[in-house]
Amino acid sequence: MTTMAEMLKYWVISRLTFWDLSIALLGLFISSCLYERLAKKGPMMWPVLGILPTIVFNRSDLHNWCTRALIKAGGTFHHRGMWMEGAYGIITADPSNVEYMLKTNFNNFPKGSYYKERFRDLLGDGIF
Repeated sequence: MTTMAEMLKYWVISRLTFWDLSIALLGLFISSCLYERLAKKGPMMWPVLGILPTIVFNRSDLHNWCTRALIKAGGTFHHRGMWMEGAYGIITADPSNVEYMLKTNFNNFPKGSYYKERFRDLLGDGIF
């Protein structure tokens, strides 16, 4: 014997259409964008696409945009690449952070596998 809750669950699932799911995903996308825009201090991180659209929108004035984004974020912000790409990191212009990473505690900040693969020929295991 099925309960009323099970029958209601089956009825709702059987009535879902492509448009219902599309509207739900669009709502999730919009709410994620709004949260990112209103709650975070750094540049816009798009769902799935990461920082890539923001960089493309500002490609003609990238250096000035990056400077404005660092000022708005207080000198440091997190970034991530596309969803399955695996690129992520921190951009900082705060002198105390830079000194801490390069001088005080250098061994605690190794390059990740993403950057090791791409820059091994140029940088090896060091920075310069």
